[in-house]
Amino acid sequence: MSEKVINFHPSASCGREFAALLAECRQADCPVKIIFDRAVYHFDKSDCREVCQQVSNTLVYDGIEHCRHAGIWFDSLHDLTVCGNGAQLIFNGDLTPVIISGCSNIRLEDFSIDFVRRRVSEMTLQSIDGCRAVFSVHPDCPYRITEDYLNWVNPDGHLEDRESFQVVQCAAPGNIRNLRTFVNPIREALSCREIAAGTVEFTYPEPLAAEVGSVWQFRDPTRNEVGIFLNQCRNTVLDKMHLKFTPGLGIVAQMCENIDILRHTHAPGTGSGLVCSAFADCIQISSCRGQVNITGGFFSGAQDDPINIHGTYLKLISASGKRLQLRFGHQETWGWLPFAPGDEIAVVNNSTLERGEKRRIIRAIRQSLLDVELEIDEPLTGGYPEDTAVIENLSAYPDVLVADNIFECYPTRGLLLSSAGKCVVKNNCFRHTSPSAGILIAGDAGSWFESGGVTDVLISGNTFEHCTNSVIAIRPENKKSGSVHSGIKISGNRFINCSGALLEHRGSLEIIHDIPADRITDKN
Repeated sequence: MSEKVINFHPSASCGREFAALLAECRQADCPVKIIFDRAVYHFDKSDCREVCQQVSNTLVYDGIEHCRHAGIWFDSLHDLTVCGNGAQLIFNGDLTPVIISGCSNIRLEDFSIDFVRRRVSEMTLQSIDGCRAVFSVHPDCPYRITEDYLNWVNPDGHLEDRESFQVVQCAAPGNIRNLRTFVNPIREALSCREIAAGTVEFTYPEPLAAEVGSVWQFRDPTRNEVGIFLNQCRNTVLDKMHLKFTPGLGIVAQMCENIDILRHTHAPGTGSGLVCSAFADCIQISSCRGQVNITGGFFSGAQDDPINIHGTYLKLISASGKRLQLRFGHQETWGWLPFAPGDEIAVVNNSTLERGEKRRIIRAIRQSLLDVELEIDEPLTGGYPEDTAVIENLSAYPDVLVADNIFECYPTRGLLLSSAGKCVVKNNCFRHTSPSAGILIAGDAGSWFESGGVTDVLISGNTFEHCTNSVIAIRPENKKSGSVHSGIKISGNRFINCSGALLEHRGSLEIIHDIPADRITDKN
């Protein structure tokens, strides 16, 4: 079948024109390739489409079905390639740059994403003189000083509420480390004044305990928008993308099959003077299937995990014949349907996290934002009082390859991996200085409700630098002893200046490794 090629040029209304172009593509009876110029394209929030689809691990439940503002919305499209040629896509406003929903065979390649005004504000400590400290505010971070207080101006042009909770993170000079902190140099100041454009002086009751040259980052943690959202898609390729900043979670994929994220850069632009590239996780893979490949990437400046791969437990509320009533357990994951007809499920003891009875789904219905009903092929035989069991979707786990990536300048885990598929983590470099594990294999049915007892994991040929805690941690959050994880092989990794245990494990069987016994913490 021949391919239709369309050239897309910059204009004053890129959002509206690109939406019209995608509507044209939807009518095509052949594969389509859209080719961008190597130029700058501006997308404004006023041209966004509202997409009401709930996203895993984002907004706190408040009973309302929230909408995202899609700068570009690929909806029910198939066999489409967008060739960026190094184009720069700049988005104006608090929005989600790209949503891809109900699509198959979509390929996005070779363009960057950034914002006129990011959701994270940054300023650099220039000097300390007694109880006075001078900061240089990054030019891309507008602010106003009112009543001796520095107020950030958000992407929609409004002052951020000074009373709202803010997450503060501090990067050491040279981005050697980038950790969260309870110190807030704005709120702790007695006064603030502007001594030059973009330069502010704070006065404190005592000298500020901070390092000159450190970069301080501030964000309202509300995850109302994300970076790139993939929902119920098949065969998606993101190749040679440069995400200079993403709000909320970076790339989120839920209930998708086969994802390739290749030669990916998640970092501020070179020479930008910025540290933060991701408001939270860079990549979140939730309840997906097929094959997920994340290879050849560079991740720097996240405010949470660079990569997080997991399933979702739902609480078993009641079982009556072939009908199961389920409920989402975590306040930031709700409102979507993590099951499909034909999927295999398991009943999991929420104290031991051990898998029990297994069944097939005949029908899955989202009854409300919190509640799901399943019809299964045979009734459960065991009695399950409320709050004793959760349901795990054994079909919604991908095989995973995470290879040849570099991770640096992040505050939490480098990779959180909880998938029952065949998982390979090889030839990556974790330049890690946070107090968390470099690689964490977890699973819990009491906090995040992120499922995934692993059965086949290879961690090989990776380099871990400057880890201050357990480097590789197999740490399910089961309340009672049980075998949650199995089939884990660890070999041929390099550990450079790592002060903690090289391996910490509990709740697991069949761990084959080449780590010296004196560098292992066994918590079974």
